Amino acid sequence: LVQLTQWSHQLGAFTHVGFLNELDFVNLKFLLYGLALVLMMLFRPEGLLPSSRRARELHASPEIAAAESQELYDVSTEAQSA
Repeated sequence: LVQLTQWSHQLGAFTHVGFLNELDFVNLKFLLYGLALVLMMLFRPEGLLPSSRRARELHASPEIAAAESQELYDVSTEAQSA
């Protein structure tokens, strides 16, 4: 992050953009980490290397998801009545 800060300061001096001269990525590391986490949750909710089952769960069509939840409900209802 120190090198990224130095690079942004050099770019700011070259382009005469004051914002880049004052930017400090070392102080923004937690913001960048949080942003990376949010982007991962939005674009890859199943993870970097998802198992096939987890990928199917997260990307199932609404009809399949409804059928699977109905089957689970039926199983738990039968277990309670026994």
